[in-house]
Amino acid sequence: MVYIPEGSFLRGSTEDDLRYIESLCIDISKECNRALFSDELPQMAIWLHDYWIGQHEVTNAQYQIFVEATHYVTDAEKRGESKVWSRLARTFEIVKGANWRSPGGPTTSIVEKLEHPVVHIAYHDAEAYCQWDGKRLPTEAEWERAARGVDGWIFPWGNEWDATRLNHAYEGNSFGTKAIGSFPAGASKDEVHDMLGNVAEWTSDWYSGEYYKSGETRNPTGPKVSTGQHVRRGGAWNTQSGFLHATWRIDLKDDTSDSTGFRCVEDGN
Repeated sequence: MVYIPEGSFLRGSTEDDLRYIESLCIDISKECNRALFSDELPQMAIWLHDYWIGQHEVTNAQYQIFVEATHYVTDAEKRGESKVWSRLARTFEIVKGANWRSPGGPTTSIVEKLEHPVVHIAYHDAEAYCQWDGKRLPTEAEWERAARGVDGWIFPWGNEWDATRLNHAYEGNSFGTKAIGSFPAGASKDEVHDMLGNVAEWTSDWYSGEYYKSGETRNPTGPKVSTGQHVRRGGAWNTQSGFLHATWRIDLKDDTSDSTGFRCVEDGN
């Protein structure tokens, strides 16, 4: 766990940030545009209490210990299927038998991937693990503070895109998750790893595209009424470059896939 001291940080993007992100979309991804990130406006100073956050995403090995201790059954296991990214179709496909134990379907396993982040984890599956471990899921603001520090950086390492600092498949990396900590140069200023790429991460906040315009500025916890979807952060191994920035708010409906995992936080003093 990495300690994050209390204090203020800059949450969200500026218009200049979005212009730069849009230039990355044009130059690299070509499938994203500035309008997709309007929910990151406006940038605002947010004050947070101190807390601890997992230096790494929760791994298969850690989740296995939890399951063996509690006999917990994930949503994907109960349904008997989950979403798996198709490299050829460039979209998710429903695969029977895909779950955290068999990320690609029933013929695959995690035997060689125990130090990779666990995937096919629903929001409640992540929440159950964190509670068992005496922790909780991060709020959206806590996640962003750990990812970008107090200086309003666009990326964990600064304000210039560098594809070599994270695991994403569109600029030379192989498809799929990688062992936690495989990209130390991409760690945040607080030494929190894999905040961009590898797997997208659950936060505890309900998603609202208007929340930044009217939300709290002190220990914000998101909308008080369910919107039916929790915010995920950070993008994943199959996310294109323009989307991969510390302020991107993933507004997909709650589901499970081979690109979603999590990390936990713990309150400070």
